[in-house]
Amino acid sequence: WAPCRPEFHEAYLRGRQEAGFDPATARISNAWSVTVTNEDPEQLWARNRHCYQRRWSYYSEIRADMGDAELEMALQADRQDHYREFELIGPAEAMIETLRGFKDGMPITDFVHSGPAAGIPIRSEAYHDLKAFADTVLPELKSW
Repeated sequence: WAPCRPEFHEAYLRGRQEAGFDPATARISNAWSVTVTNEDPEQLWARNRHCYQRRWSYYSEIRADMGDAELEMALQADRQDHYREFELIGPAEAMIETLRGFKDGMPITDFVHSGPAAGIPIRSEAYHDLKAFADTVLPELKSW
């Protein structure tokens, strides 16, 4: 996944500098699908797998139609169900630490939150996830 690769950021920042832009004004965003829950992440994944699969399959189809390569994630490449790696699922503390690791390892200035996948019940499960994200993870991100 190009936006997660250091060489992508280095080339972008180098190009900006060569074009005369102040390096301090560079903004780099990256989107993550984050689900904040105290439920076992693998049980939540199993229950909503079809929703996540549909989301990421759709993105893959669009990329293929445009001639772009498949997305890559570098979290646990040995998993058979590679779409699982695109979904960060777990308690708030784990999500904060995971995102902090990305922030510390990349010149990210802006985090983009990708909400619940279509088909996850919005008034129950999705609402609780979004509220937990807003109440616990978002304030931490804003402090960075």
